[in-house]
Amino acid sequence: MKPSNFSFLLFLIAVATFSLSACSDDTSSSSSNTIDSASESDFAFNVETLDDLPNCTAKHEQDTAFIQENNKIYVCEDRRWEYLYSIIDSVATVDDLLTCTEKREGDKTFVESEKATLICSDGKWTLLDTKETNPESSGSISPSSSSDGRKEETLSSSSAALSSSSSAKAESSSGMEESSSAVVASSSSEAAPSSSAASSVSSSANEKSSSSVIIPESSSSHVPSSSSEAILSSSSDEISSSSAVPSSSSLAKANWQYLNPEISYSEMIDSRDGQIYKTVKIGYQTWMAENLNYPYSENTAKSYCYNNSADSCAKYGRLYLWSAAMDSAARFSTTGKGCGYKATCNPSGTVRGVCPEGWHLPSGSELETLRTFTGATNNVTTKALNSITGWTNGGTDDFGFSALPAGYSSFNDIGVFYMYAGQYANFWSSSAFDESDAYFMYSSPSSVSFGYTYKIQGHSVRCLKD
Repeated sequence: MKPSNFSFLLFLIAVATFSLSACSDDTSSSSSNTIDSASESDFAFNVETLDDLPNCTAKHEQDTAFIQENNKIYVCEDRRWEYLYSIIDSVATVDDLLTCTEKREGDKTFVESEKATLICSDGKWTLLDTKETNPESSGSISPSSSSDGRKEETLSSSSAALSSSSSAKAESSSGMEESSSAVVASSSSEAAPSSSAASSVSSSANEKSSSSVIIPESSSSHVPSSSSEAILSSSSDEISSSSAVPSSSSLAKANWQYLNPEISYSEMIDSRDGQIYKTVKIGYQTWMAENLNYPYSENTAKSYCYNNSADSCAKYGRLYLWSAAMDSAARFSTTGKGCGYKATCNPSGTVRGVCPEGWHLPSGSELETLRTFTGATNNVTTKALNSITGWTNGGTDDFGFSALPAGYSSFNDIGVFYMYAGQYANFWSSSAFDESDAYFMYSSPSSVSFGYTYKIQGHSVRCLKD
């Protein structure tokens, strides 16, 4: 694929501010299929169906489009409309769901109390038919036998009709999935993938198994700590902090400059490597106020420094494949054992994952609790979770979460590539959507939203206290 300068608008979830309030019989504030009018300018096209898009020509290269009928975002790349990822609505309980009408047929909503995704089908909300659905969380809701309809369609430049493939994802010539737009960097050099590889689309519904996916090694698999941080006692897990921004203490970390000076933070020590992290209480939850920076590399479960730079890890923390975030190799606990790309994984209870002892990888519902408490929900323009500095357009950091735009990583047959540091912040949850995708929270310069994406991408981890 060609190097891309478009502003990763798939993450602009001012993007995803939907409003299902079109039906007058519903008074719920739940979100919907249509993008809030304030967000329409984020896309070149905001249309009802894929058929409504123009041909992907050179004129529209890197234009993005939001498809209302399925809440998906596409980009015009190498004369094809390529699927990027999906946005999903969320509600607190089943009682908060809007009426499943014919107009909402096929709509999907994540229900926090059930830790499950429901789909509107034949006049009723039923559990989404994926291998990841938790049968124990269904309550009185009967699982649906209908398909989830998740197709990563593409449009050719000669026609706006859907590809004849029943379920296709863009693949490279080696069969590995590619990001639809990327600046590619191998562990030793930078190179852009060929347009032929970028434009190839598999017509088969079959995908590679996780055993055939080769995860490239990072050249910075271990981030050295400074000498002042290297020797720390592991006997203390959490200590108090009298101020948000440290003084001239020898233990001060460079990334602490991005914390909110008006917030009183605490500190905790990761006994595994002695790193100190600021923590903050938001509502009844206690969060790390900075991204995890623990090096994890077990078989295909990898973590990376953005652009293989130790300085990036020091500022943003590491980028973890979902398998690494879940600790699929069970180095620290068995709660996420075997969880990874193309693996059916349905952990019950809290998942420690790659987090320090006493902390865990937040579930989708726990991330939704954070969004709800801070007002960072759909149809709301907010900078409340973003750090005041560190962004092109700084946030307000009202609660001390201090999200930094770490960008993300992915890979193809050429190597690992990195995108959009300084522009977008993305945080893994422990909740899987299906065997290929997992839920995550993402923050743009103006909004925070919830969706699902490929497990083989690398995103930040924010640990939550048990």
